[in-house]
Amino acid sequence: MQRLLFPLTLLLLASCPARVPSELEPGFDSLLDLPSNFCTGENDPVTVQVRNVGDDVVTIAGASFSAQEGREADVDNFDAPTIDVDTLLAEEVAFVRFTYRTPGGLEQKATLVIRSDAAVNPELSIDVDTFEFAPADAEQRCNGGEGEGEGEGEGE
Repeated sequence: MQRLLFPLTLLLLASCPARVPSELEPGFDSLLDLPSNFCTGENDPVTVQVRNVGDDVVTIAGASFSAQEGREADVDNFDAPTIDVDTLLAEEVAFVRFTYRTPGGLEQKATLVIRSDAAVNPELSIDVDTFEFAPADAEQRCNGGEGEGEGEGEGE
């Protein structure tokens, strides 16, 4: 009987798939060239997706922005991110949402940091930067005036 149990136990262990440790995976490794609003500096909200690609439950502890080297002041132009759910079962997705400002249409850079209790990569870092768009005639455009070269020669 004992001879029969040992091979049966090995067969059962071999047929069980290995568990995949919990891990959050971002939808994007970085968010580059987000649009800039040079008139108001206010921009549309951005949503980032993260997925639990492991077998175990992951709890998201929070998200925040950190400054990139040499760009410490930019982090103030990124609002605190919000997360729609904080507990993810295997293959479930959470959405992290944030807003940002681009005063004068100037480029802004920061790193979105998502903290969790995942066994693999418990702290995700996603670089975020905006596209600089500050035309020379921005003030005129924003105040309802015509852009450079428009309307010249009319009525003469």
